[in-house]
Parts: sequence; C-alpha cells; structure tokens
Amino acid sequence: MDFYTLFFLRFALLKNRSFIWESKQKRLKVIGKIISIDTDLLIGIDRQKNTIINNTINFAKGNFTNNALLWGARGNGKSTLIKSVFNQISKDYKSLRLIQLNKNNIDDIELIYSIIRKFGDLRFIIYIDDLSFEKIDSDYKIIKSTLDGSIQNQPNNIMLYITSNRRHLMPRDMIDNERSSAIHTDESVEEKISL
Repeated sequence: MDFYTLFFLRFALLKNRSFIWESKQKRLKVIGKIISIDTDLLIGIDRQKNTIINNTINFAKGNFTNNALLWGARGNGKSTLIKSVFNQISKDYKSLRLIQLNKNNIDDIELIYSIIRKFGDLRFIIYIDDLSFEKIDSDYKIIKSTLDGSIQNQPNNIMLYITSNRRHLMPRDMIDNERSSAIHTDESVEEKISL
C-alpha cells in the first residue's frame, strides 16, 4: 500500500466509525450512520447483551477479549444487538470502528487483517452477518484457519462478531454425508464440527 493510499485510508478511518468491505475494489466503503436501537429496548436477552457489552468495552479499552458467535432463530435480534452495542460503546470509546464483511467475501479476511493491523491506535470489530456454509462451500476452512490455525495471527486491534441462524455453521446432512463418503470419517466430521 503506497503512502497516499495509507494517508487517505487513515483520514477516512479517523473521520468515520463504520464501514463495509468492498471485495471487488479491495477497500473500505464509509457508512454514514448505523441505524440501531437503544440497548435498553432489547429485552429477554440480558445475559447475552451484558456479555457482548462487557466484551466490547474490554476490547475498546485494549484488554483481552474473545471473538463471538451469536446464533439463534431468524429475527431474534442478533444483528441488532451487535449494531446497538457498537453505537452505544463507540460514543465513549472514540477509537472503536465497525467493519461489515459480507459472508461471501470471507476469503478477504486475511487481506483486511494486513491492512488494519497498520492502524494499531484504532480498534476494529469485523462483523459478519448470517454466516453458514452449504455443501458446496469450502470457505469454512478459511474462517477456521483464520481463527485458530493461521500463521498470521489475528491482530490485537481486531475482534470478530459473527451471527448465524445455525448453532453449528454446517448443515447436519453435510456432516453426516462426510461419514459415508470419507476414508477417515472421524477426521472429516471433526474438522467441520470444530468450526
């Protein structure tokens, strides 16, 4: 990345809080304002809400945090929770940023890491909405490797928040199918379930 590109990216990152990753152009697109609701209006999910709030505050402070997968039925407020918590906490912690990464562009995550790690004074939540994998997808290997097997460690200034309608990101028949077609069935099934 040349000097001018870095200069303009830093300017955009300092002036804005939320972005969408544009995979074709390999760049961040500024999002003016995220529409969200007050976290007090999110009822019936107090334990989950408090966990995400505390994790996000710790991340914004530069403390150790965990990536999070929020799973549940469609319409339960997983995405709303992430956006609402981000809007609430980023008011007090000015270094906090949100980047939405489309699940179809998951293979760009290491490129995003390499760009964002240059801005260590800022804290980035990479948000992936509605992640799941179908039979023809091999992208699950990318996210699994990125989370716990890549030689390129996740930078300290990045945290992942992922939502899914599935507790296990793979359909059950995909896991079961591995048992019938793989030579080493346990290895194939364990790889998919471990994600």
